[in-house]
Amino acid sequence: MTPPVFRRYLGIRYAGAETPDSGLKSLCVYSATPETAPQEVLPPAGPRRYWCRRELAQ
Repeated sequence: MTPPVFRRYLGIRYAGAETPDSGLKSLCVYSATPETAPQEVLPPAGPRRYWCRRELAQ
């Protein structure tokens, strides 16, 4: 069996066409490792309830 290429994998689901600073309900981030199933990564604590593209880029 070939060893995994990466220790962690990230997946981003995005659908929307607003500004880079708009918090979008359709923008979701998932993280997984070779040993774990994907789990949603919540945005940082603060006034926003959803990720924005600028936060993800930073």
